[in-house]
Amino acid sequence: MFPCPLAQPFEPTASLEFAIFNDGVPSSVFYGMHPEHDIVQHIPGDAIEELFPPTADDLSELEAADDFVETMAWLSYLDEQEEQARLNFAG
Repeated sequence: MFPCPLAQPFEPTASLEFAIFNDGVPSSVFYGMHPEHDIVQHIPGDAIEELFPPTADDLSELEAADDFVETMAWLSYLDEQEEQARLNFAG
């Protein structure tokens, strides 16, 4: 099934400000602008890390994600270099 080109575009009715996740599941979702949200949004990262230190699993997952991003960036660079070499060789 293909989307109809004449269909109205999706426009959400409320904007999601932020969500608090617990083991990958959103446990609190805050919509709209309320003064209480400013308190939660402005907690510094250092304070969060001090109160909730990352576990060994969290650290290994972050390291794996960093390695993946670095590998993808390197592959993108190599792809660009290969494309440039093909253009220069052909032309």
